Amino acid sequence: MNALAERVGLQGPPFAVPLEAGKVAEFERATHARPGMGVIPPTFLFTAGPAWGYTLEHPRGTALAQAGMTGAMTLHGGYAVMFPDGPPRPGATLTARTRIAEATRKTGRRGGTLDIYVMATRFEDAAGKLVAEERTTSILPSAAPSGAALDVTSAEARPVFDRDGGAALIASIAPAGPDALAVGTGPGPLTFPSLTLTEIVRYQGAALDLQPMHHDDAYARRGGYPGCFSVGMLHLGALASYGCAWLGATTVCRIEARFEGRQWPGDRLTYTGAVERLDRQDGTSTVDLALSCARQTGERTIAMTMTFALS
Repeated sequence: MNALAERVGLQGPPFAVPLEAGKVAEFERATHARPGMGVIPPTFLFTAGPAWGYTLEHPRGTALAQAGMTGAMTLHGGYAVMFPDGPPRPGATLTARTRIAEATRKTGRRGGTLDIYVMATRFEDAAGKLVAEERTTSILPSAAPSGAALDVTSAEARPVFDRDGGAALIASIAPAGPDALAVGTGPGPLTFPSLTLTEIVRYQGAALDLQPMHHDDAYARRGGYPGCFSVGMLHLGALASYGCAWLGATTVCRIEARFEGRQWPGDRLTYTGAVERLDRQDGTSTVDLALSCARQTGERTIAMTMTFALS
């Protein structure tokens, strides 16, 4: 058994996850979600590890430290979450536990190696009932990509934060009626104002994960990048808000997403979405909504599917 495979099964101790209403509202603002949805934003539980528990990079003295990844500059590779009964309401306190579910090494497309870890977290309520299951993929590359081929706005030309135009765009989406749904229909494309450092740091504060490579150019350059780049989960969370504005947050069953590129300060991002599958049975419509986030260059950075159960 290789060293990576031996790390599979390592887990931290159980920890409490308070779904405090103020923190949920802060996260809603950071991800352009409509306020007062009645449930937590569907990617909110990603904050549990950095805020209250343990992660691969911040094991805090638990058994996860045996993986030897403390402080590593990992990248997001993917994210998935499943809600058996829809996202929980703010105000509850859940119990969570995180383990290493998979650990593999692959050769990258541009050379070098990629150590890929899948972390699985189970969330239960006070009665021990499953509330959510989450899987996050972290990638540790042996080397950062060259910045020469990246179309990145220089620090001097980056935009300044003026107002939250993203929230206004999400709020403009008209909710879909279940009877009007069909394969190929969607909320319509949205192109956001240029991404600012303020929005990135606002999300980091809401997620309680202040990894410096997302706001500190010197730190990012030390890792081989041309400068700081955005948090993938910021845009995944906002993309989920885009889907929820159209089909509702209380009906989310599952999210599966893959990160395919990075977002950089100054980028103008476009969200698109369309119904990929529609299954109507016994008065319930199960909808798979295919979503994507793309840069102004046309490069797709996130591909995601959200599943909704509409009655």
